[in-house]
Amino acid sequence: MAVAMLNPTNQPPRLQFKLRSIFVVMAVLAVLLAIAERFGLAGAIAASFFATLIAAHVVGNALGTHLRADRANLQQPREFQSLPSNFSVESDTQGHRVSYSRTAPASPVARLHQFTPLSRMVPTVVILAAGCGAILGANLSATSVRPTLGGWVVGCLSAAILCGFFGFMVASFLEMALSAWWQATRNHR
Repeated sequence: MAVAMLNPTNQPPRLQFKLRSIFVVMAVLAVLLAIAERFGLAGAIAASFFATLIAAHVVGNALGTHLRADRANLQQPREFQSLPSNFSVESDTQGHRVSYSRTAPASPVARLHQFTPLSRMVPTVVILAAGCGAILGANLSATSVRPTLGGWVVGCLSAAILCGFFGFMVASFLEMALSAWWQATRNHR
């Protein structure tokens, strides 16, 4: 009733913003224009792309968590949601409860979502990759152009950092893949 009195024409309300949201939009635009002034159009496009990428990941993660929680709540009738997860409720085609029984879980619970510290393999691979990158960067910068000492040092460091990052990525992937493989094969023996 109060809504009808505030909007007697039954038209949808106009889009309104709060002061906080306008300040956030203005701050984002100011940062984007500062990047465009300092680094040009390519820098502004790159910054916009990465900011959009990060925002999409955050929204996707929040949405996935929310949907997963909703799906878990909808899978069981409300009166059985307080039962432990290892109880199974059987019902007939009309939805009436027939029986319930305590069952063992069908498969062991995976532990891949838990935090695990890095093994010795990851730092070892990162150090080896960074060392190889530094040697490769030193050789490439010395043979391709005649750099100054500062250019040679920057070339070595940048190659070491890039190769160390790539080594960390590969070693982390291998560690998680091997952990999943070991978990899967250990439970089926």
